[in-house]
Amino acid sequence: DKVPTVIKHGRFLIPTGPIIKACGADLDWDEKNKTLTIEKDKTKIAINLNTGEIKVNGSKLDLSKYSWANNNGRCVPISLITRILRDKHESGKVEDDDDDDDDKYDDEDEDEDEDEDEDEDEDEKIEKIVIVNDNVVGTEKGQFQYIGSSWKYGKQTGAFKDDNHWSNVADDFFRIKFTGNQIKLYGAKDPSHGIAAISIDDGEEVFVDYYAAKRSDNVLIYTSPILKDGEHTLKVRVTGAKNIKATNKYVTVDRVEIVELVKAEGILEGVVAKTPDNVNLSKEGVIDWVHWGIGGVTGYNRKLTTKNKLDISNYTKIGTGTLSWISNNPVKYSWSGGTPTSQATNVASAIYMSNAGSGFQFTVPADTKEKTLRVYVAAWDATGKLEAVLSDGSAAPYTVEIVSDSGIACKVVTIRYKAKSEGQKLTVRYTVKSLKGNNISNISLQAATLK
Repeated sequence: DKVPTVIKHGRFLIPTGPIIKACGADLDWDEKNKTLTIEKDKTKIAINLNTGEIKVNGSKLDLSKYSWANNNGRCVPISLITRILRDKHESGKVEDDDDDDDDKYDDEDEDEDEDEDEDEDEDEKIEKIVIVNDNVVGTEKGQFQYIGSSWKYGKQTGAFKDDNHWSNVADDFFRIKFTGNQIKLYGAKDPSHGIAAISIDDGEEVFVDYYAAKRSDNVLIYTSPILKDGEHTLKVRVTGAKNIKATNKYVTVDRVEIVELVKAEGILEGVVAKTPDNVNLSKEGVIDWVHWGIGGVTGYNRKLTTKNKLDISNYTKIGTGTLSWISNNPVKYSWSGGTPTSQATNVASAIYMSNAGSGFQFTVPADTKEKTLRVYVAAWDATGKLEAVLSDGSAAPYTVEIVSDSGIACKVVTIRYKAKSEGQKLTVRYTVKSLKGNNISNISLQAATLK
């Protein structure tokens, strides 16, 4: 009874004595042979602690797989003996084949491990984010409630939606009730800003200094710890205190982000590969296909017979950069059954942009059926960033970088996706992350297929 409990290789092991007694079994100890015999009704278990051998009604089971020896004795998993006593007692008989007996308990342990893995998969969660601007005012959940007569509201360039609230009077405060697992507070830092006291669910206050030598808006001020599921309240109080460098004691609020950890019920994952030299779009794009750039920057060809709800949209431009095109792309595209160009072979054109932050965006429909989207892109002496996001947030966003250290790198990004519900969209963005600075640095959008 004095042998300690052991956790070994992910198993919880306890001394044999207490568990055997709890099962109502009789024990007999053979000191000479170091053998423990356990009997209950028609079940007899003999455990040799020297060899690690266990016999159940004469059938051998390898105990070394399950037990762990320490200085005071030998421990076994809780489930092993109880399962043997239960199974043999209820059946009233024992299988004669040794291998069958070994396999039985081995398989049960493997099944338990598989169940644990399945549970882990079921528990996989993603962040669902809701943004609440500071001008959403009221007393309901998801609304800011400002307490104190000195809160002011006004426009502020650079703030989220160009507005914010502020006060410098001690003990003015605001609160917002929310359902989620975390909340993030955004505001402004400024030479005239002071110190706020922030708490969750009226718990201990955390003091945060809003001071900065130079003003910055839309700044992350505070991130809560991970909270239990359910409703919570964020409270931010003006303390009336400041650090020695600050010229005043203002506290601001711009917005909050409410993070809820929800089960991932959609699919969104991708892989990147080198684009083959030749791509047949009509053969690959069973549902739809698109090519950009034939004949110039407005060149846009697509599958002729596609249904509207399955269309890959045309791109929209991101940023203020100039849109250009090339006709000497190393990848050659071909198709048939297209519009407005019905058939084409070895098309070497594409569109590109070469300003930091500029790029392209397009959408494809998403529903509860799994689909595969292939996006053909390139980077030339540049790094491009490709992002894919489901509109219902049912899977984590997919992001990958397309990197070219020298010359052109043509890549195909294969995205497998499925939404939680019908009528959703997958939005794909491809933008310039960085440029090497020469005259030819750019990223290009070439084609896409859907099946």
